[in-house]
Amino acid sequence: MLLSQTRLIRTVSLPLRPQNGTPFYFNRSRFLPILIPRQSRPLITHSRNKPGILDFDLVQPDLNTQQKQAPPKTSTDITSNQPKHQIPPIIFLHGLLGNRKNNRTAARELSKLLGTSVIVPDLRNHGTSFHLAPHDNESMCNDLRMLINHLRHDENAVVAPQIKSTNESRTSGHGGFIVIGHSMGGKVAMGFALRNPELVKGVISIDNIPYTNPERSFAEFEKFHIWLNELQWLTEGGGFKGSMADLRANLKKVVDSEAILNFLLSNFDKSSGMAAGSGGGSTIVPKVPLKLINSSIENLIDFKLSTRGDLDQYAPFDGPMLIVRARYSEFIGRDLHASIIDKRFTSWEIEDIDSGHWIISEKRKEFIHIANNWIVKNFGNTVPTGK
Repeated sequence: MLLSQTRLIRTVSLPLRPQNGTPFYFNRSRFLPILIPRQSRPLITHSRNKPGILDFDLVQPDLNTQQKQAPPKTSTDITSNQPKHQIPPIIFLHGLLGNRKNNRTAARELSKLLGTSVIVPDLRNHGTSFHLAPHDNESMCNDLRMLINHLRHDENAVVAPQIKSTNESRTSGHGGFIVIGHSMGGKVAMGFALRNPELVKGVISIDNIPYTNPERSFAEFEKFHIWLNELQWLTEGGGFKGSMADLRANLKKVVDSEAILNFLLSNFDKSSGMAAGSGGGSTIVPKVPLKLINSSIENLIDFKLSTRGDLDQYAPFDGPMLIVRARYSEFIGRDLHASIIDKRFTSWEIEDIDSGHWIISEKRKEFIHIANNWIVKNFGNTVPTGK
């Protein structure tokens, strides 16, 4: 793989060449390698920020290459004589115990299809972002507002020019973000839209709803308690003394899915012999505050900021919203309370997908198809993609 161009949004970069001969550039201030491939592929920059500002990946499309590879217009192209609209930038939020890496591939694909930037943050107490109580929807909405302010106004922020332009009014036809969120991130996205309609042009909630999750879903939330209780017990006293394979073997007692095992273990890292009682060997330590997250799950079931009903004070959101429902999940269920959604979102629709709750990993291509076509329909006049 050869370098075709370098796009570093901040800091001076130094060219390096590792043993395998693949050149990359080293970001001096962040100490993060950034690979820039020759082929048309969105470019990803990671930003590690000070406490109070969420860490995030910025995914940018290679617009120059896209324009060179654009197919010729035909007489059947209904948009051939119309200017293409700029798709708003996207913020893509993960779910409980997830992190930005869960959504990175989907973000790259959406960025390439739509020609827009995608911001993929780690929410508080997840990934590499800061750890801080409380862990509730209000705090996460506030963090998202702080991140947007950072992107718009901090001259040192890792940011694309398109995002700086979102200072314009949403109602003027410019500015604002499309906010996508899975599960916990879906409730944050919907709550954020109600509280900050001037910053949001549209919402996609993946397998979550703007009201309390149905009783049948409580067993699914209880699984998180079981997993977290086991992980807390296994790692108490400074971490798990053993290998990642040993931790996996122990966790199999309460987790029967390899995919979920991998998902949970992504929240752990190896620490080299520094934990008390490790005897100098490797110790597996959690990257997230397990106890705080475990005690906060009930905060995430209801659609609220921090107190039941406190979102009722906000006017309905008049932008478009899409709910993507997993047919084999109980987080939304078969009985949808449309009248409740109508009170909060005046222009919403729902798409079902043959998947369990983990839509992004189980049916990513199908999700990308649904999300891309919905975004094009509402925010652009390009031709939607086929399946």
